[in-house]
Amino acid sequence: MGERVPTTIKFGGKLRAEHAERLIELLNEDNFYSEDADLTSGGDVDDVVVDHLDDTLRADEVNYGQIEDIIAFCREHKLDYEHWIDACGGGDPSVERVVAGTSETLNYSDGEPMIPLARVIKVETLVTGLADLIALAKRWSTPLKLEIVP
Repeated sequence: MGERVPTTIKFGGKLRAEHAERLIELLNEDNFYSEDADLTSGGDVDDVVVDHLDDTLRADEVNYGQIEDIIAFCREHKLDYEHWIDACGGGDPSVERVVAGTSETLNYSDGEPMIPLARVIKVETLVTGLADLIALAKRWSTPLKLEIVP
């Protein structure tokens, strides 16, 4: 049994309605709930429902914050997502954002984001101008929005 830590996930992209129930099942297996609905209801929200899928979803006790089945579902259905893992084992929290097939991970130290060295090297070798830096910043600043489609 590992360390149980809080984790959050936010989805983006388009999900066919026929697959929404499976995503809800996966979220409820790990006891996720909608942070938005929880705040407006005074803490009385237990399960994720289809209306919550576009909210920021949180689970308070996930084994090392790992949600492999949910991430696999996102990959299979080509969903964008942002997955936060709170600090565990005395480490720093981390966030992975996957948008349009790219995956970038940021780690945090003393509340400030630290860009991993591999990403710095990649940026230095790939950046040919200011436009590339702006595109990189936009990928991280664009809010994720999930749309359920027929």
